[in-house]
Amino acid sequence: MHLDLEIVIKEKIWTKRILQVYSSRNNYKVKFFRPCAMVVPDFELICEIMLVAEGFQDAKILARKFITLYTLCKELLSKQDHYDWGLRAIKSVLVVAGSLKRGDPGRPEEEVLMRALRDFNIPKIVTDDTPVFMGLIGDLFPALEVPRKRDAEFERTVKQAAIDLKLQPEDNFILKVVQLEELLEVRHSVFVVGNAGTGKTEVWKTLFRTYINIKRKPVYNDLNPKAVTNDELFGIINPATREWKDGLLSVLMREQANLSGDNPKWIVLDGDIDPMWIESLNTVMDDNKVLTLASNERIALTPGMRLLFEISNLKTATPATVSRAGILYINPQDLGWNPCLYVSDTERRTVYWDQNQCDSQHRSIQQMPIPLPPEFSSVLEPTFKEYAHLFEEVPTQATTDSVKHKMHLKDDKVVNLRLTRCRQVKSRFCTTKYERCWSQE
Repeated sequence: MHLDLEIVIKEKIWTKRILQVYSSRNNYKVKFFRPCAMVVPDFELICEIMLVAEGFQDAKILARKFITLYTLCKELLSKQDHYDWGLRAIKSVLVVAGSLKRGDPGRPEEEVLMRALRDFNIPKIVTDDTPVFMGLIGDLFPALEVPRKRDAEFERTVKQAAIDLKLQPEDNFILKVVQLEELLEVRHSVFVVGNAGTGKTEVWKTLFRTYINIKRKPVYNDLNPKAVTNDELFGIINPATREWKDGLLSVLMREQANLSGDNPKWIVLDGDIDPMWIESLNTVMDDNKVLTLASNERIALTPGMRLLFEISNLKTATPATVSRAGILYINPQDLGWNPCLYVSDTERRTVYWDQNQCDSQHRSIQQMPIPLPPEFSSVLEPTFKEYAHLFEEVPTQATTDSVKHKMHLKDDKVVNLRLTRCRQVKSRFCTTKYERCWSQE
């Protein structure tokens, strides 16, 4: 049925509506936006509830001390990229405190919380801030002297692992290895932060060797995420064929996830952090522990899997990224000068004038490093403290003139005397085994 009708629009009504629309256009901002209020969460209440959940009786008082310490640390300590005093850090400390309380039920709760706060935060505190941090803990927990929880048997195993790797078992180095092991027990993602040459790689390799020695059968894969593109790291779908191509990280995570057993499995990402790829790991680093790929595949971390990030700084990392991982900061002063020097066992020193005999002896003798004698320590100690930032260059590269220029000093006698002593000690005690073979001393 066809109706021949004509629809007529009244011009007055149409014009009125158009005018209404255009006249109210400037009010869109007010009409479309809705007010929203944001408040800072009550950290003290959250901390109190979590302390109660961990079994603490004096949760209210301890929560007030806990939050007071973190508030003062945020205000008084230096501004470092790797410092995090947020909720995730609070939760991690409380988890440690809960495990300590369950392990030693008879110990007073104040001592348990103080030990957790000190032992968990000290690994990330820089050297200059350590006295301030320890002073704050002493003020909030007065008259408490709680020794650090130590596993003597594990520390002996770590020292043996360092010797197996031809490293000096210095106390500071062993402490960093133990702190890394403690962090890996609490967090599944850990940032090992420090300048080049501070021993970041040797710390986790020593811990890996320790696990081998105690028959834990560890597994690790390392890669440099900055050496490949994001598509090569996480995978990509070919837009033409819709074919999925795996990335390096997705392959490694899938392989480790398919391994049976709860033995340690590490993925070591050795390279500076870039927001282009680190943001894709946010769901892996938080409590979800899942990597979601572009192919909709979800790879979950197993209980034994850990992510280790070996980086020099966190300048380009967002606060959200920093809060998702534990921090092990290796201070440049932790290494010192003593690990760079060693004295070989004099009873094994033999002079060989034939090169073949020397090479054979060099390969067969496993010389164990021992500490520097006290008489040479007394010579080097003041020099290292005064010229710590130049000490690495002085014995091998820097000439006296360049060192004087860098230090802006005019007293030639003082500089020459100290550098001469350093060179004398180096020439006698820092020579390689091959050079010792040709030495007549």
